Amino acid sequence: MFFERDMYQHLVRWVNDFSDYALYLRGPRQVGKTSILEKLAEEHFERYVYINLRDEDEFERFEKIYRKHRDIHGHGKVDDKHGPLWVDVLCEFAPHYTNDRGTLVVLDEIQESSLFYNFIRQIRRSLKSCLAVTGSYLGFCCQ
Repeated sequence: MFFERDMYQHLVRWVNDFSDYALYLRGPRQVGKTSILEKLAEEHFERYVYINLRDEDEFERFEKIYRKHRDIHGHGKVDDKHGPLWVDVLCEFAPHYTNDRGTLVVLDEIQESSLFYNFIRQIRRSLKSCLAVTGSYLGFCCQ
């Protein structure tokens, strides 16, 4: 059962008004970040691609696909030559992926990979689809 949260209305607003930006949900583990994104995907998107970077097998598969396509496309900024890299990665990872506004891509537990964390902006700029990432708190330091 899903309990409606005030946050859900903010997520719907993101879908409608701000989805050109990556959405970053962070909070403690097991508070419902992924569940609320699944609800959002079900109600506002045609397709949903979920990548759990905390799952070792899934992480390794995603990284292997990325490295394969990086070698094909090369390194560098996102442009006509390099932009298709992330589309190709997602198409191979999830054959139902379509690079359009009807698709929500979620990178769950992004803090598990400094590599993919550093690529959030590049991934977002490469895709027509919407991108959301989640992360668990690792702790805060206040001075």
